[in-house]
Amino acid sequence: MQAISTRAEYGSSGRSIEEPFAPQELDDWMFAECSDAQHASGTCRMGRGRRPVLGGRSRCKVIGCTGLRVIDASVMPTVVRANTHFTTVMIAEKMADALKRG
Repeated sequence: MQAISTRAEYGSSGRSIEEPFAPQELDDWMFAECSDAQHASGTCRMGRGRRPVLGGRSRCKVIGCTGLRVIDASVMPTVVRANTHFTTVMIAEKMADALKRG
């Protein structure tokens, strides 16, 4: 990230990542700014099996809908142990390349 950024900041406080926290400041900041978030993934079943949404080798084609594809986190067969956004971007990049090739 350092190669493409000039400053990294924490949340909405705008505090620089370079500024250290005193112990109480860290606790206060965490309660003010931190929360959980969920990213839905794996919601479009692929392949044969029970009620698939996407064809197994169909390049993300929706079964029964001509020209419709699903190219997002819902095609992930399991929840990733990495950043969901970056994984979704890579899925989209791979499918963009495949679609360009035909």
